[in-house]
Amino acid sequence: MSDEPFPFGGGENGALIRALDWSNSGLGPIPEWPESLKTTVSVLLRSPVPIVLLWGPDGIMIYNDAYSIFAGGRHPLLFGSKVREGWPEVADFNDNVMKVGLSGGALVPQPRTDPSSFRRS
Repeated sequence: MSDEPFPFGGGENGALIRALDWSNSGLGPIPEWPESLKTTVSVLLRSPVPIVLLWGPDGIMIYNDAYSIFAGGRHPLLFGSKVREGWPEVADFNDNVMKVGLSGGALVPQPRTDPSSFRRS
């Protein structure tokens, strides 16, 4: 086993996870995070593809270094925030993402001209 604290590596955002005080977030302190959250975070941190995880009913955002580029000037304040507060201009879209995800559904792109259209499958 490694003596390195969770998460192991993970670039800039891995270091950010280790540096943040999560005790007042909806996630609580890292030692109390479920293994499913730790595993998911470990996988997304290593991906070269931009990925954001919305965890729990508040959609606490944890994302990888590639997503930091997408977040632009909102990073690093966006990191660890509630999705509705972090992206208020698309709150309705993210509310739908959260509703579908928390009900066990999946979002799939639709073959329409609007690439942001998703339907519940």
